[in-house]
Amino acid sequence: MAASPQWKVYNVEGQYLAAFKSPLHAAILIAGLGDGTTLRKGHKQVVYTEGVDGVASECYDDVERAAYGS
Repeated sequence: MAASPQWKVYNVEGQYLAAFKSPLHAAILIAGLGDGTTLRKGHKQVVYTEGVDGVASECYDDVERAAYGS
C-alpha cells in the first residue's frame, strides 16, 4: 500500500484542501488560491505561507525550497 502524500494545502480559513507528493505541484494550487494559503508537511508543520514567504506564481521553486528547508 502506498503512503499518503506528505504535503498538505490549507486555505486562509485553515480548511484542508488537498495533498501532494511534491511541493512543486502544491505550489501551482497555492498560486491560484492566493495570500494566506499554507503548505504544511503533514497536517501541522507550516513550511510556506503565500504572501508572507513569497508569491508562488512568481517562482514555484521558492515554495519547494521552503518545503525542503534550503
